[in-house]
Amino acid sequence: MAQEEGPTSRECVLVVDDARSIRDFITEYILAPRGFEILTATDGLEGLRLAFDKQPDLMIVDVQMPNMDGLEMLRRLQLRRIIIPAILITAHSSEKVAIEALRMGVRDYVLKPFDVKEMDEAIDRALRESRLMGAHGELRQQLEKQERYLRRLTQQVNALYSLSRMIATTTDFDALLQRLAEAAAFLSRADQSALFLLDESRGQLLMLAAHNAPLKQAPVPLNASPAAHVLRTLQTTVLDSNAARQLMPEGPPLGTLAYVPMVANTRRIGVLSVATYAKKQTFSQGDRRLLTILGGMAAQAILSRQLDGGNRRPSEP
Repeated sequence: MAQEEGPTSRECVLVVDDARSIRDFITEYILAPRGFEILTATDGLEGLRLAFDKQPDLMIVDVQMPNMDGLEMLRRLQLRRIIIPAILITAHSSEKVAIEALRMGVRDYVLKPFDVKEMDEAIDRALRESRLMGAHGELRQQLEKQERYLRRLTQQVNALYSLSRMIATTTDFDALLQRLAEAAAFLSRADQSALFLLDESRGQLLMLAAHNAPLKQAPVPLNASPAAHVLRTLQTTVLDSNAARQLMPEGPPLGTLAYVPMVANTRRIGVLSVATYAKKQTFSQGDRRLLTILGGMAAQAILSRQLDGGNRRPSEP
């Protein structure tokens, strides 16, 4: 007899029947030769427990059993929203049982006595449908993941476009800086962010705007901050939670802290910082690219303001 391909990655089949002869026939002559992982139960209660615990790929369930019959077992699984393909076996043909079985999501209905070929074909039909459902579920998850990614990408593009328009049209420079700080947190999914302006003559940084962080009035010495390395190398620096905590012992403990150079026309303007509270959260390469773009936009806006003479520099009284 020609059989379909064997189980994929040791598919598991649960056989639930109070008759030992039926259990042995199914396991020894049908399932074992095809390499299935096999579970057996003598009644619906035991079968229900195994179905809960093991989540088999297929169940072969007798209708009439002591303690709990097959239909009740399937009904309780359905109430728990546990969907496992099932083949129902019974010694008596009944339209009522068949209809109830279909309502319980039974894939096939086999009358006793049955032979190897009949049960083999029922197993193949049930598992074929189960595999298709599994593949469909995986595809749906992939599509949902892709949809979330595209939605996030659209939000990021819209945010950058909105900022570029604001840079070109706004007369409220303080509001623009605040929007840039907020955008940095949004684009990188950070919990807080800040913009620092470089004062090279005094070797210090002046905080211009902040999101979810106190706006410090006192300048920050450049040599006391990783910003010096960032501005020298023009490379983004990311610190883990331990390094971030040593650098910023006050306030809520930080998970990850990143510094991004703000550069316009090769001129070092300042530093953009973002931080998270969750230790496991870090900044991806995509986050860093977006922050680099935003840092460039902020630097260009600040430089333009300085060249226009509309912004008081930190070195001025």
